[in-house]
Formats: sequence, C-alpha cells, structure tokens
Amino acid sequence: ALTTIGGSLTIKLNNYGAKLTSLSGLGNLNSIGQNLNISFNFSLSDCCSIDDLLANAGVGGATIIFNNASGCNSVSDISTTCSSSIVILPGNGIAFGEQSEQPRMSLFPNPAGNSVTILLEGWEGHPGTLTISDQLGRTIFVQNLEAGQEVIDIDLFRKGMHTGVYHVAFTANKYRQVKRLVVHN
Repeated sequence: ALTTIGGSLTIKLNNYGAKLTSLSGLGNLNSIGQNLNISFNFSLSDCCSIDDLLANAGVGGATIIFNNASGCNSVSDISTTCSSSIVILPGNGIAFGEQSEQPRMSLFPNPAGNSVTILLEGWEGHPGTLTISDQLGRTIFVQNLEAGQEVIDIDLFRKGMHTGVYHVAFTANKYRQVKRLVVHN
C-alpha cells in the first residue's frame, strides 16, 4: 500500500540468497521525492509495477536503472516490456471506454515535447476543470470540460509551456487528481 516515498529509493545488488525477480510490491507507488536507483539486480526481470510511476514523471530526482535482467534494464526497457501487455493505450490496463473503479487521469507522453494528451477515466457524468500550473503555483492554463469529455490534446508550445515541470489538476464533483508533467521542448 506504499504510495509515496519522500526521499530516495535504492534497490541494488539483490542477487544472493533469495534473489529479487519482481517489483510487484511497489504497484501503488506514485511518487518518489528524490532519486530512484535500481541497478545490479541480475535476476530482476519484472518491473511493470513501476511503469506508471516512470511514465507519469513520479520521480522528483534522477532515475538510474541499469544492469538488471531484460525487462528491467532501463526506463525504455521497462516501458517497452510493460506496454506490450496493455492491449489499448493509454488506459493503464483498462480498455478505453470501460469503467474505472476510481476516477483517474493519465498523461502521455510524459515527459512531453510540444504536446500532451490527457485521458480522463471514470469521471462520466461530471463536468470538471482542468488546470495546469507551474512549480511556483502560477496558473498557466485552465479549461472547463463537459461531462463525458475523456480525451484532451494540448499544444504545450502554443500555450507558452516551455521546458520545466508543471502540475496538471483535474477537479470534478468531489474528486481532485493532480499529476506532474515534465516538458522538454
């Protein structure tokens, strides 16, 4: 049930005795305040449980992933391995149009270049507000959304959002969800 780590997380040299083969215990983790280092775990081949963390820029510092088994050897290796098990992107395991157990928001790609697509799942029947702010809390972009609007494409360059870290918040009814968006352009 661990969702947040304020500092750094290091998983390194787990090769002797009971060898680490999976990170399945980290499936709920959505934020690491500082660095993530997963290295020299020669039997570690299942890192899909941290794919969402990496895809949604949940690591506040450096991400160091190397010298693990195939499937966990780099951020791109994890993304490639884990996305192949998802039939329809970007639903994070829920087919587009299915009901999510809880409302959620996905950003892709993240980090983003000149544009980002935002997918809202489970918010049906509720109009809401999408707000993007910079790290100083200044509002950069606001859009009111109609009930049932699930996909929003935003041209970041045209909105004046240059390289940096932004916070994307969606509020509807009594729910609020915030994701971090990294922009490199």
